Amino acid sequence: MKKNKILLLIGIVSIKVGLAQSYFNKTYPLSVSDSLNRTENYNVAIEIQGEGFLTVCNSWNFSNNNVKLVFDKIDYMGNLILQKMYGDSGDSFLPMDIHFLGDSSIGVLVDKSSYLTDTTFFYFMRVNELGDTLSTAIYSSGKTKTQPRKFISTSDSGLAMVGWAGEDASQHNSMFLIKTDINRNVEWTKEFGDTSRYNVATSILQLSDGGYFITGWVSEGTTNTYKRDAKLFRLNSYGDILWELTYGIADLFDNIEQIIKINDNNFAMIGTRCIGPNFNENADMWFLLVDSSGSVLRNKHSGGRYLEEINHFVKVNDKFYCAGIQSLVFSGYTRGYLQATNLDGDSLWSKNYVFDSTGSFVDCIWNLSTCSDGGFLLCGQASPGITGTQDAWLVKVDSNGCADTACAMSVSVSDDFLVKESTCLIYPNPSYGFSSLQIGEGFLNLETCVTIFDMNGRLISRKFMIPDRRNLLTPLIIPESGIYLVTVKSGSKEQVLKWIVMKQ
Repeated sequence: MKKNKILLLIGIVSIKVGLAQSYFNKTYPLSVSDSLNRTENYNVAIEIQGEGFLTVCNSWNFSNNNVKLVFDKIDYMGNLILQKMYGDSGDSFLPMDIHFLGDSSIGVLVDKSSYLTDTTFFYFMRVNELGDTLSTAIYSSGKTKTQPRKFISTSDSGLAMVGWAGEDASQHNSMFLIKTDINRNVEWTKEFGDTSRYNVATSILQLSDGGYFITGWVSEGTTNTYKRDAKLFRLNSYGDILWELTYGIADLFDNIEQIIKINDNNFAMIGTRCIGPNFNENADMWFLLVDSSGSVLRNKHSGGRYLEEINHFVKVNDKFYCAGIQSLVFSGYTRGYLQATNLDGDSLWSKNYVFDSTGSFVDCIWNLSTCSDGGFLLCGQASPGITGTQDAWLVKVDSNGCADTACAMSVSVSDDFLVKESTCLIYPNPSYGFSSLQIGEGFLNLETCVTIFDMNGRLISRKFMIPDRRNLLTPLIIPESGIYLVTVKSGSKEQVLKWIVMKQ
């Protein structure tokens, strides 16, 4: 009896801690009259301490090819406080990275394009916490395409920005690096990589001696396919290459998106690796732990039977949190993905997110940022319902990756207090052709296929969905009387129910 009381006390305390962290799952269409003609996606976001979040998206009006850069201020409950738009006709904007700068302003690196001249530039903005522009600067390699990926503030209060440069996306390109001074004036630029192939720099990290690590990828052949190898470059403080290393398996997709320093001797690189047999099959999160000379200490991948693609990760204390996209095998739909690992890359848990599981969801997470309550803000795009529109999407989760109260309680409470797995149920049954299918909790957050067959084995309907606690019911509608078999299947889990439809 005493032991049970102790367990109950621990469970209650844990629940209170979990509920102290906020969460929401919302989409944000642009507040204009033609919003249904627009597609939006949040690419980057940052917390404004004590106020909420500043998020940045691009909004494309596909009726007239007009793309706006949009800054949204979101409070801690997920409510839109203000919205500001920038851009002229003929411009296109794609926000790529965001950080606080040393003067407390916010730096935003944008891929700026011109429809009129078919050119792209590094476009760097300084904004305040309301999204007001303080200054802007445009940088070019001198080639037609100069496209950014990431930036950092350097130890001398300047900037270092990486991406790629080339005459056209269909032609061979080079990795591109720009170093500026404190006034955003260019000090030097560098291009590097195998000029007979396709090269993209994906992230940059400054080291204690003033030099840099740069990650990227290079195509294995001379054509731009998804057969890629990951690259790590060690540069001195002037951008000269000291050494470079290649990581990957021949004829497969290997991509490192980011590098994070653990200590002076160890660095973590995380991205996506396809483990075959074909170049784009069985995509998993890829973790590389390397030392200061680039030698591999750990090389591992983790994931499930779906396809995981990692776009961004952060380090918090003794864990990494990796955000991206999970593609579903049966339906081809996508959902947001978050995975936690320890510092050795061992997976601790993973969770997935959709905004509306009732439609043909194509939901993607492009980035995440840490929050002062210990949780995370995931940003990306979602397709609500079956409207065909694409809205900017935010998911605020707690430190366990939970986006709702029920999830937080199930994570926090001891197993003795968890709700037991229930089976599926059809009611009313029999009916006159209108019933509800209650999905069992054993199928929660899993890609589930619901099929209806008549007694002759003829397929009547098939629907893919991801049941969650907000959506445990799905309608069953059959106009003709008879006996039907309703199959609910996810992976190796399957349940078959008999449904009787009577004549009216």
